[in-house]
Amino acid sequence: MRMLITGGAGFLGSHLAERLLLDGHQVDIVDLPHTIQAGKISHIEGKSDLSIYAGSILDRKLMEKLIPQCDLVLPFASVV
Repeated sequence: MRMLITGGAGFLGSHLAERLLLDGHQVDIVDLPHTIQAGKISHIEGKSDLSIYAGSILDRKLMEKLIPQCDLVLPFASVV
C-alpha cells in the first residue's frame, strides 16, 4: 500500500514511516522544510520506497497531487 504521512518528519511520523517501510509499504512524507532539514528523518532518508515533500498541508495543490495517489492518509501534522 502507499501511505501519506503528514507531519512525517516529526518524532511519531518518522518512526511510523520507518515501520511502514520495513513492512514493505511505499511512504510519502509531507512536512515543513525546516522540520525536514532538522535531521529528524536521517534514519530513513534514501530508502527507495520513500518520497519526501517539503511543504505544508495548507498547500492545496500539493495535497491534491498526493492524496489521490495514496491508499491511506495518516495525519500527524500539527502546530507545536
